[in-house]
Amino acid sequence: MRLHQLFKSSLLTLAISFSSNTFSQVTSQMSPDASIVDNIISDNVTKAIGENKLLSDARIRVSTAGGVVTLSGHVHSKEQEALAIKIAKTESAIPQVDTSKFAIKDDLATETAATND
Repeated sequence: MRLHQLFKSSLLTLAISFSSNTFSQVTSQMSPDASIVDNIISDNVTKAIGENKLLSDARIRVSTAGGVVTLSGHVHSKEQEALAIKIAKTESAIPQVDTSKFAIKDDLATETAATND
């Protein structure tokens, strides 16, 4: 419960500061608490992705640094990719999600192609 209150308090501080600063500038000013907020964001996104049945077969890792959520690993379709990104944006309340290490990998198609060779 204390972490939840700390998270709310930190988000309120960020929201107030956000109008004049970028998120990176704000989190660097709050350095000790920023890592706690990043961990809470990662935990919330990871939990929400894990609870979504449409993403049960995806292999998604979530990390957060300076308020930027990074998704890595792979999903099996563009629909899963879009859903994971939407969840990350919703759960983190931050529109910036890095997907540069995130890929669509259809294991079934790969296995079928390998057996037909």
